[in-house]
Amino acid sequence: TATETPTHTPTATPTAIPGEIAIAGLQIVHNAPRPLGSAVNFTAAISAGTNVSYAWDFGDGTSGAGQTASRIYLGAGVYPVTLVGRNAGSALTVTAQVTIAEAPISGLAARVSPAALLGAPTRFTASVATGGPNVLFQWSFGDGQTGNGPLVSHIYGAAGVYTALITATNSAGSASASLTTTVLAAATKTDCLQSALIAA
Repeated sequence: TATETPTHTPTATPTAIPGEIAIAGLQIVHNAPRPLGSAVNFTAAISAGTNVSYAWDFGDGTSGAGQTASRIYLGAGVYPVTLVGRNAGSALTVTAQVTIAEAPISGLAARVSPAALLGAPTRFTASVATGGPNVLFQWSFGDGQTGNGPLVSHIYGAAGVYTALITATNSAGSASASLTTTVLAAATKTDCLQSALIAA
């Protein structure tokens, strides 16, 4: 992943004191953008300065200290990261925007229950290998009806063979798959009697 060095604006003018080199050229180096669930690694870089301490604000209510830091964000979005470099003679502050994106959807798998009798529910399930916690599952059952969720059931109004479509979507994109299910006409008393006569 390419390393990004954001622009920065000092918020305080360094004031040198004897024996201390003022901080200059403070930068935040990080490996964002990153997919949700992956760590963002931060490094504080300077062109000059001695005995520098570093304080981080990761933009999500958490903080850290040290020249290097790491953070796993809990939600997708853009986070304003602030770094303060400080020594006895100076203090500088820089900010950078860190983007966290949901992982692209992959490994969409869908299953359907065995052939159902007319009037009984047909059950569908779907899952993804990657995509994060915010995946939306949308079903088209092949008879003009729709549903939502990774686990759904549907009662078809007529016997026949239906092709259902499942689409999984998050902010990074979508994936689709189709599957076929059969609805059998329920046996009547006349059908049962005829079957018995034939068997005899």
